[in-house]
Amino acid sequence: MIESELESSKALAHQYVGEYTVNFQKIVFQLQNLIRWTFRFLGLEQPQIINIFFADRSANDILVLARGVFNQVYTLSESEKKITEKLFKRISDVIEQRNDLLHGQMFIGVQTNDEGTSFYMHKERIKKTKEGLKHTYSPASIEELKSQATEAYTLASSVFQLHAYFTEK
Repeated sequence: MIESELESSKALAHQYVGEYTVNFQKIVFQLQNLIRWTFRFLGLEQPQIINIFFADRSANDILVLARGVFNQVYTLSESEKKITEKLFKRISDVIEQRNDLLHGQMFIGVQTNDEGTSFYMHKERIKKTKEGLKHTYSPASIEELKSQATEAYTLASSVFQLHAYFTEK
C-alpha cells in the first residue's frame, strides 16, 4: 500500500516539475516577446534580429534586458511603475526558485507517526558563494510544486498582458 502511494506521489511530483519547467519557459518566451514587440513598436522592420541578443543568455539576463528596454521605452505613471516592478521582482524570485529546484536535488520520502503515514518532499541545493559553500535544505510539499507551476503560468500571462496594455495606450 505505502509503495503504491509513494509511486503515486512521485508521479505527481514529476508531473508538477514538468509543468513548472514548461511554464517557466513560457515566462522567458514572453519576456523575449516583450523585447521583440517593443522594438517592432519602435519601427524595427525585422524584430527577429533581436534573437541574436537572446542566444546563450540566461533567464536572468533576458529579464534584465526586458526590464531595461521596457523602462527605457514606455512612460509609466507611479502606480504603473509599482505594478511593473512588482511583476519583474516576482519573475526574478521565480528565476531563483527555478535554479534552486532544477539545479538542486529533490527527494520524496515517507514519514510514519501516530497520525499515520504521510509523504514529504525536500529540496537541497549547494551553491558556491564568496564565503564558501552554502547548503540549503528546504522541506516542501507536492502541492507547493503545483502552486509554483500555476504561478509561473500566471506570470507568463502577465508579461503578455503588460505588453498589450502599453502598446494599446
